[in-house]
Amino acid sequence: METTDDNGSQSERDAYVEVTQAEIDAMKTLGPEGNRAAMLVLEARMADKFRMLREERGWSQSELSDRLAEWGFDLHQTSIAKLEKGKRPMRVAEMHALAHVFRMPPGAVFFMAYSSNEIGMSALAGRIDDTIERMERTKNDLLKHISFVVDFLADDQRQLNEFVDMVRRESRRDPSNELVQALAARLAEKDADKVDPPAPGDWT
Repeated sequence: METTDDNGSQSERDAYVEVTQAEIDAMKTLGPEGNRAAMLVLEARMADKFRMLREERGWSQSELSDRLAEWGFDLHQTSIAKLEKGKRPMRVAEMHALAHVFRMPPGAVFFMAYSSNEIGMSALAGRIDDTIERMERTKNDLLKHISFVVDFLADDQRQLNEFVDMVRRESRRDPSNELVQALAARLAEKDADKVDPPAPGDWT
């Protein structure tokens, strides 16, 4: 049987864990700088959760500052404002103090539902950049392949032109040679149906 409490249902926490895992998976492609940015997003989200808890209780930032002082943390209202806006880093000790002020275990705040359909914007941006890079790489590989095929066809066409010239010369030299005449007629038909391959530059 699923239980509920002030922190939301188990399904909400499971949804948050699922979203967090999706962020972690997406972050694998971001590199060191992208990973740092994504982690800072998570930190800012944690601070925003405390803002949500403060507003749910109808407390002002100054009132929260007074309550934190009872736990030994001298955070001015302006510091709390910066914290909630993600403009000031949150210390682990401050996170624990804030959780105690709201009478919640720190882990409960961490797993508190924030948005079950959101994947962090930094992670999403990394996935977009990765997709664009992959598309560009695929396009370049395809153009290289097309260029190779065009060169291959052009080389075959040059060889065929040489064969045609040879047959035509032999046909003029020996009109009585039936094999040569048959080849000349066959090549003439092929030449009438020939479609020249495009130059490599036409593909870009």
